[in-house]
Amino acid sequence: MLSVDVFRYSAQSLAQTLAQNSEFTPLEFSNDIHGIFLNEYLSAIGVITVVVEKAYVDQHFLEDYAGYYAHCFADYSRYCMRLHFFGAQFTKTSFLKLLRGETTPLTEQNLRDTYRGFLVVKPLPQTVIGRTCLSTYPERPRFYPICRSYTVTLFGLTLVVSSLAYQEQDRAAAACASSALWSIFHGTGHLFQHEIPSPFRITSSATSISPPTIEVADSLSPQTRSLPSRGLSMFQMAQAVRNVGLEPYSVKVQNTFILRNTLYSYLRAKIPVLLMLNLQTTDNRSIGKHAVAVTGYRLADQSITDVSTGFVSVGNRIERFYVHDDQVGPFARMGIEPDGRLSTSYGGVGSHVAAPEAVLVPLISSIRISAGTINDLVREIDGFIEQARLAGQLDIESDRLEWDIYLISVQDFKRDILSTNHLTYEHKSQLLIHSFPLYLWRATAMEDEQPVLDLLFDSTDLEQGRILTALVAHKPAFLRQLRTAITSILAFAEPTLSSRLVSTLKNIVSAGQKAI
Repeated sequence: MLSVDVFRYSAQSLAQTLAQNSEFTPLEFSNDIHGIFLNEYLSAIGVITVVVEKAYVDQHFLEDYAGYYAHCFADYSRYCMRLHFFGAQFTKTSFLKLLRGETTPLTEQNLRDTYRGFLVVKPLPQTVIGRTCLSTYPERPRFYPICRSYTVTLFGLTLVVSSLAYQEQDRAAAACASSALWSIFHGTGHLFQHEIPSPFRITSSATSISPPTIEVADSLSPQTRSLPSRGLSMFQMAQAVRNVGLEPYSVKVQNTFILRNTLYSYLRAKIPVLLMLNLQTTDNRSIGKHAVAVTGYRLADQSITDVSTGFVSVGNRIERFYVHDDQVGPFARMGIEPDGRLSTSYGGVGSHVAAPEAVLVPLISSIRISAGTINDLVREIDGFIEQARLAGQLDIESDRLEWDIYLISVQDFKRDILSTNHLTYEHKSQLLIHSFPLYLWRATAMEDEQPVLDLLFDSTDLEQGRILTALVAHKPAFLRQLRTAITSILAFAEPTLSSRLVSTLKNIVSAGQKAI
């Protein structure tokens, strides 16, 4: 019996395949939010043909199986199915001819060029969507900086998809937080070179110190068992991050400015972020806590000013996030509503909203300076520059500079500098050979979407240290004007400014006097 099948994609054929060894019917799956979202998504990325591996061993499910399902009295299989999605039309006959090396119009390159990713089907009664890696929606104005390449072997054929792994929580070995952390670790494991634990191991490690807690609307209800898992507290999620060798950085979300700019700052560095939410119905009835992995964002075309400070930042342009939501699907949309809550597809589009409560960022220990510290400092610098602009000391044609603030690796920064053509040879070479820490905070001042000045901050330093480590003068005339303005204004206004701002402004002058 051949362990392969090929069929033309349709919502009905997909539902029938997923329901083969489960306890739900194809109709029930088609009407479930997972089925609705998955079919909409596969159609959007242009899936035409599906290839099925009927006996597939998935490493992460195998760990969950050994840790939990193998000890059940019921006989759960350890074999999964894996579905591969392609944006080309071909038949089972042509596919088998390709495998046998016979003459056929279908080529391995055809499959590589049209590969849209895969979905592992777990042999469970209900929660069957296992490790899933699907290509994203077309980019711009959507951005998915956290995607990594997954190399897939299909009966000896080598395929590649750019994605971030997703799976549905199984409500036994993992809860929503464990599934979100599992997706996040697929990003940080590749970026920071740590082991990627299975959902079962994430849950076990997170609950090894303290018992799990279920966070409900108005109280904390203790749960005495680690497995089956019903949920993780913020402390336990932070513990799971520490257990893979990273340091958790948490931020309380007090407004949309903090939400947008914090997430943007770390996503630009290819670091996926965990977002804690309070799910609510549209009539403001609380449903409970929820956790999702933030994987991308969509930017508005026009600049958006922070009404409380007048500060303009690229991060504040975010109008929609894309998240791995185990209750919906991969790269699910969450729009920012006028009241600061997020629209969701939880329970069906438009039936629930989510109030963001906290952000958890997994970082290597050497990244010590936080996004909040840098954003606050740059806002102070921007306020100074704005006063100098209004006083006519700076030649800025736009109403106000827009700041692009994000964490960046030194490798990516130097690649950017290497590809930049408008810097002088001397300035460019000095930046390329200059020693920098592994990660920098980069704050780029932009006029009409063109860079004017880069402020580079040392992410490894002390907050009270001299964290400004270098400048990039995209417009040397602007830097000269800024140095003059700083010198003249500090001569009489220094006592009225914060010590941190004064120190940084003086560093800009001294750094500007050097070539870097």
